[in-house]
Amino acid sequence: MKIFSKHSFFLLASLAAYYFLAYHASREHIETFFMVYVVLFASFFGYWKDIENVKQILFWAVMFRLVFVVATPAFSDDFYRFLWDGQLLVHGYNPFNHLPPELMNAQLRQQIPLSSEIYSHINSLQRSNYTCYPPLNQLFFAIAAFVGGNNLVANMLVLRAIVFLADIGIILVGIKILKLTKQPLYRISIFAFNPLVINELCGNLHFEGVMMFFLVLGLYAMLRDRNALASILLGMTASIKLIPLMIFPLFMKRKGFVFALMAGLVFLFLFAPVFFLSPTGNFYKSIFIYFHSFEFNASVFYLLRAVGFWTVGYDLVGVIGPVLALVSLGLILRTTYRADAQNFKTFTRALLLCFLIYFSFATTVHPWYIVSLLVISVFSGNVTPLAWSTVIWLSYYSYGNPTFTENPWLLVVEYTVMYAFFMAEYTQFGNKIFISLMKLSGFIH
Repeated sequence: MKIFSKHSFFLLASLAAYYFLAYHASREHIETFFMVYVVLFASFFGYWKDIENVKQILFWAVMFRLVFVVATPAFSDDFYRFLWDGQLLVHGYNPFNHLPPELMNAQLRQQIPLSSEIYSHINSLQRSNYTCYPPLNQLFFAIAAFVGGNNLVANMLVLRAIVFLADIGIILVGIKILKLTKQPLYRISIFAFNPLVINELCGNLHFEGVMMFFLVLGLYAMLRDRNALASILLGMTASIKLIPLMIFPLFMKRKGFVFALMAGLVFLFLFAPVFFLSPTGNFYKSIFIYFHSFEFNASVFYLLRAVGFWTVGYDLVGVIGPVLALVSLGLILRTTYRADAQNFKTFTRALLLCFLIYFSFATTVHPWYIVSLLVISVFSGNVTPLAWSTVIWLSYYSYGNPTFTENPWLLVVEYTVMYAFFMAEYTQFGNKIFISLMKLSGFIH
C-alpha cells in the first residue's frame, strides 16, 4: 500500500480527530469526546488491515502519536502524581513515606519550584494515598524530573518520550515476532493504530505500554531461546506494574522452574527499594486500599455489589474485592495448569486468558488497563480485546458529570460486547459459529 491511496481519507480523518482529541477535547464535553472516538474507530477499521509494509506502519504510527507531543492529558491527571514522585526523588525526598499534603509547605516550595503547580493538579484520591508505583516506574519518573528540571512542559515531554519509545519498541519487536511465528503483519495494527492505545499511552501518559514493551521483548527473547535475557525482562515487566506477577507460573510451565526463579529474583532485586524506602508498609497500604476501596467500570464485582446492597443494605467492596481476587487467582492457576505452554499460539492465548480473568473479577478497570490485552492479542489471534477496546471508552461518561456517576446502561453495552466475544472465543458453544463469522468478515484467515 502507498502512503496516499484509497485509504488516505481514513488515515487523514484519524490525524484530524487525534488533533482535536489532543487540543480541544475536555471532560466537560463528553458527548463530543464520544463522537471523536466513533470517528477514530470507524477510520481505524477502514485501514487497519491494509497496511502491511513496515515503513508505512511506522510512518503512520509515529504520525498519530506525534500529534500529542505538547498536549496536556485531558482525560487523566495521573501523570501529575508521576511528576510529583519524580520531583521528590530528584530532590532527595522519599515518595513512599509521605502523603502529598504532609510535604506541601514553604520549605518544599523553595526546594522544588514546581511543587505548588504539580500539587494543585493532584486529585483528592492521589493526595490521600501513598504512592503505589513500583521502583522501576519511579526511575522513569525521576528521569523525567531530572531531564525536565523546573519546567513542567519539559517534564511532561520526557514522560511522553519514554512512552512513545516504548510504543515504537512494541511495534518493531512485535513485527519480528509475527515474522518469526509466520503470522500476517497487519496484526500489529491492533496495537499500532488502535485509538484507545494512542490516546491512553501517548495521549494520557499511562505506563502500560512501557510494561508491555518489556514483556514483548521477553517473548521475542524466549522465542530465540535467549532464556536468561527473557527471564530478566519478565522480572522487569513486573517491576513496572505488579499485575504480570500472575503470569509467572505460566512462564514456569513453558520454560521451567529455574527460568521463573530467575525472573522472580530480578523482580525482588528491582523491588528491593520498597523494603528500604517504605519500612512502615505505606506502599502495601495503597495496594490493600486498591482491592478494598476502589471501584470503577467493573463487571462481576458490580453484580455482586448489587446483591450486597439488596441483602445487607451497604457496599461490600471490603469483602467482595479480596474474595474475587482469590477466585481470580484460582482460575488463573487452573488456566496455567491446563495450558499447552509449549506451542506459542496456545501459550499466548492462555496468557491473554489470564489477563482477561483478572480484569473480569477486578473492582477497577480503567480503559488503559486493557492495553496489555491488545498487545497479547496481536500474537494470540484473539478478537475479544479489540472488540472491548471499541466500547470500553464509554466508561469515560462518568468523567463528564460533577458527581462522577457511572451510567449502568453504558456498562451493560460495554460488557455485553466484551463477554459475547469472550464466550465465543473461549467456549465450545460459540466457537465454531464465531470462527465462521470472523472468517466471513475477514478478521481471521
